[in-house]
Amino acid sequence: PRVVIDCTGDADIAARAGAPVEKSPELQPMTLHFRIGNVRRTEGIGLACREALVRAQARGELPMFYGPGISFAFAPDEVYVHGIRVPADGSDPEDLTRAEMQGRSDAWAMFDCWQREAPGFEDAYFISSGPFIGVRETRRIVGQYVLTEDDIMASRPFDDAVVTGCWDIDQHPNTTTPGNAQSYERVRPRPYDIPYRTLLPRRVTNLLVAGRCHSATQMAASSTRVSATAMALGEAAGTAAALAVQQRASVQE
Repeated sequence: PRVVIDCTGDADIAARAGAPVEKSPELQPMTLHFRIGNVRRTEGIGLACREALVRAQARGELPMFYGPGISFAFAPDEVYVHGIRVPADGSDPEDLTRAEMQGRSDAWAMFDCWQREAPGFEDAYFISSGPFIGVRETRRIVGQYVLTEDDIMASRPFDDAVVTGCWDIDQHPNTTTPGNAQSYERVRPRPYDIPYRTLLPRRVTNLLVAGRCHSATQMAASSTRVSATAMALGEAAGTAAALAVQQRASVQE
């Protein structure tokens, strides 16, 4: 093809094509969401769930968790949960498989302890877990420009801006953090520019990347990695590829 777009999220194509990539020594942990039905909504349900998980971890039933985030997002009696935390490298197939297994085991451990210990869960049932564990971070390209957390916090404008980001600086640690997702107070920047050059790897002339593997520092990528921003980066990469083919130009041009 005249132009290739790497939408693997892990910069697999860029890495195999010889473009420079980087991977932080400590990657953000993964999370698997899940849903529980027939839950009776009680006052203080979030706190009760949190305290039950603290006890479960102390008993050795749960290796790690955060929050948990408990919401009645889909139905009045259905709880949607994010709270699983699995350290792993999503670009390593064996480690990713291990993380999938651990995430599903942890989801059941959380459900089991809530059914025993959290008011409102006595007659609950496990509906489903996500089809795939959520990967926050693996490789990132070292592109024509590397977006930094300073760029984000200053809302620095760029002439080649293609996407507006707006998510928190959201770096998850590989530790248990009851009540929160982070061990620090989250910072939400004002809307900021993401330049086109962060989609362009070095050394390879007919390749674009989209999503969380674009060119950014680890802390900047903790904001740009989220789904809505990744979708916008994909639209930008697709538009650029089409323009390059139409104009018989390189994606750099």
